[in-house]
Order: sequence, then structure tokens, then C-alpha cells
Amino acid sequence: MKKSIKINERDNVMVVLEATDNIPAGHKQALTDIPEGAPVIKYGNVIGYAKCDIKKGDWVHVHNVRTGLSGKLEYSYEPVDTTSGTEKPGEAFFMGYRRKHGVGVRNEIWIIPTVGCVNHIAESLARRFEAERPESIDAVVAMTHPYGCSQMGDDQEHTAMILGRMASHPNCGGVLLLSLGCENNNFDHMKPYLKDIDDERTRFLVCQESGDELEDAAKLIEELIATASKDRREKIPASELIVGLKCGGSDGFSGITANPLVGLF
Repeated sequence: MKKSIKINERDNVMVVLEATDNIPAGHKQALTDIPEGAPVIKYGNVIGYAKCDIKKGDWVHVHNVRTGLSGKLEYSYEPVDTTSGTEKPGEAFFMGYRRKHGVGVRNEIWIIPTVGCVNHIAESLARRFEAERPESIDAVVAMTHPYGCSQMGDDQEHTAMILGRMASHPNCGGVLLLSLGCENNNFDHMKPYLKDIDDERTRFLVCQESGDELEDAAKLIEELIATASKDRREKIPASELIVGLKCGGSDGFSGITANPLVGLF
């Protein structure tokens, strides 16, 4: 097994794959002598400048490298073809759900508050129905958040856009949009962002217009469960699946393994 890797031919540092007495795994080691003030190069680009003379084999880290960030920087992007020489896999399939706007891997009921003020109602409903949901429903989830009240401008629009897109997510077999009634982000404001919803799988409730919001919401959720319970998984080409990704915290190996793997996938 290789104990280090040089990522780009221009690099003057390599990444240590196996920790040594002096250098932790994932950290940089100098490939050559790097004089004080000279650039430290990784991925073929300058990532900083030597604070002092760095000897070949030394650990290269924040103690001897300073940032080069100041003002406008010029750089060139030269992506590496990670698929070269890689055997192309045959067509893959998965058992999923076909929805109006894509394919999903779960059959869930979502309760989406338009404002954080009704989070507790959404959570109460989710607990109730999660405890008694049929096996055909994977989960009943309250998508709580602290937004929707007293927001303005782009801030408000971003909230409405995100919640509206969640309402048409293909993992959702049914969605209850739950409003308080007096919030900025009410149903009238959200309407432009709800154009893509599946009417058969979407219900709305304004709590301030209900005599008993918990029971009224429960009836709507029961309707959604009845609809979603009829759904069945089917064989779907993996090429139809859209996968969302979130960085879980980059480390020294992200650019070597995780990022290229995600790109290939």
C-alpha cells in the first residue's frame, strides 16, 4: 500500500496516507526544499506560502505556511479526468417510487410548517402518526425550521422557495403544508413556489382558521396516508435518480477519494 500520494505533477507537497511519528494521516509533506516566501503547491495550485525555510520531508501545515488570500486572485482551472481507464459499469437499477416530479427511494409523509410558530403542532402530529403508521409508509416527519415570520426580501423568498420545492420532493408520498395564518410566509405568498405540487398528494391547513387544528390536521394526514399506502416500489434505472449531497466536513482525503468518487457516481 502506498504511504503517500502526489496529486498533481506540479505539486511540491504530497499527502501522507499513513500517519508517521511526525506527520498525521491526510497532512502534507514537503517533496522538495521550499524556501521562505516560496509557494506551496497542491492540486497544481498555490495554497499558501512558506513562512520559513521548509526542508524536504518536513510536515507542511499552518505552523509553517501562511495564506495567500488578499484581494483578487487569478487562477486557472485544469480538471483531471478521473474516469480515464475506468471501466464503465453496466446499467444499474433500484427499487423506488415513481412520482410526478421524479423518482424517490422512500415513501414518507411530510408535515411542512410555513412558519416556525407551528413547529410544535407539526411535531405533535408527526409523533402521533409515526407511532401508528402502516408498514407501507416509511416515516411521518415534521420538517421544522425557525423561519417564515417577519422575514423580508430575498430572505423571505428563499424560505418560500425551499419549502415549496420540498413539497414536491419525490421521497414524499404525501405532504401537509401547515400555516399559522398571520405569518409573512403564508399560503398566498408561497403560491408561486407551489406550482409543481401533486394536488392528489398535498393538503393545506391554516391553524388560525381551524377550531381544532390537531384533529383537522389529523384527518388530512389520514387522507395522505391512504393515498401513499397504495404506492408500490418498482424497478427503476439508477440514471433517473437525482442524488443531493451535503458536505460533512472536508479533510485531507476529500479531494483524493470522496470528491472524485462523487463526480464519477
